[in-house]
Amino acid sequence: MPVLLLQSLARCQFYFDNHWQDASSTLTITGKMPVLLLQSLARCQFYFDNH
Repeated sequence: MPVLLLQSLARCQFYFDNHWQDASSTLTITGKMPVLLLQSLARCQFYFDNH
């Protein structure tokens, strides 16, 4: 895999970990993924498509 893609994956994992911890209570209450987390995942998918 290209180094650029690996860097993007690492960045995505960082976003995911930080937002998941912050939004865990919201996830438990609503049963849905927080908007902030969804936006991060969408941004990661954008990286995938471009790279």
